[in-house]
Amino acid sequence: MATRTDIIAKTYKCLDEVYPDAPLSSDIDEFHIEDFVDDAIRFIGRVAPVRALGEGVSFVPEKDPQEGVNTTTQTDDDLHLRVNPVPLPSGFVRLIAFQMSDWALPVTDALYSDSPRYQQQADPILMGTTKRPVVFVCDGDKNLEYYSSTGTIKKAQAFIVGAENYPEALADVIAWKTTEMVLSVMNDAQAVQFAQAQLKQLFEAL
Repeated sequence: MATRTDIIAKTYKCLDEVYPDAPLSSDIDEFHIEDFVDDAIRFIGRVAPVRALGEGVSFVPEKDPQEGVNTTTQTDDDLHLRVNPVPLPSGFVRLIAFQMSDWALPVTDALYSDSPRYQQQADPILMGTTKRPVVFVCDGDKNLEYYSSTGTIKKAQAFIVGAENYPEALADVIAWKTTEMVLSVMNDAQAVQFAQAQLKQLFEAL
């Protein structure tokens, strides 16, 4: 596993690889690499295969939503209209897995509240079910809404900016993305192409 500090160190090594005859590691203050790392983490976190994101961080609430915490019930008589918002962790980038105890499978691909399927959750025919559950990221990435469940949260994992560590292979990809961003600011087109080639090769291996 690699920390954010490790990713920054990897980025310096990437820059030295781009410029082997004129290492940039001694010019740390000039490039402000730390300013680019979080954006690189967000970018890679959104496009990488979910299997490459690791376990992420858990965001199971201290109290179960079904006990009345973080629960908004639109219609008590209709389960398909029950909305249960769960607060997402700070720095949220992407859902890794979310599963209720009465769901057959975890959801690994969250939709967003601007999706047409969001309105379909009020339709008993089109709505998600315990066998085909759906979840939605809402309120500016602040909450996750789930439906069709009277169970408890079994699993809730997310990929975030600010995690204690990241999978090693993913950290290498993030480092090259950070390198690409730095080189773009430097307006070195040839160096950017080299970084992009390295990034593509490592990304495809995830």
